[in-house]
Amino acid sequence: MTRNVIITVTGTHETDGVRQDPVVTTASGRHFVQNGKHYLLYDELPDGADGVIQNIVKFNGQILEVTKKGALESRMTFEKGKMNVTHYKTPAGILELGMTAKEIVLTESRARVEIRVDYELHAGGRKVQDSTVIISAVQQPIV
Repeated sequence: MTRNVIITVTGTHETDGVRQDPVVTTASGRHFVQNGKHYLLYDELPDGADGVIQNIVKFNGQILEVTKKGALESRMTFEKGKMNVTHYKTPAGILELGMTAKEIVLTESRARVEIRVDYELHAGGRKVQDSTVIISAVQQPIV
């Protein structure tokens, strides 16, 4: 069953021991479960981007995949203890990024689903920051 949800993505990053302000994105979207995996579908129009970004988030308790299409393009995969590399296409060019998940935690209830991933971000062959992303979906009230 597909549900209309409010999706919130919160990213926190720490570089050289300095914690940066969180980045928070909120959007309306859809949630469904298929073959034991949660799916979140939503569009965003970020500051500075020329056009809409379509997002597909697929996850269970072991893996998180985030696919972006449109103004930015990438497919980021997070698996505990494994380095995954993506080519993040931006208007300024392509960045090769590596992500190594340290922890993946899935929390589910009837009205909410949330995945939290703590990971290291690598660029240019070296670790550039420690990050956490929390993606939650809360059922929209019926009006």
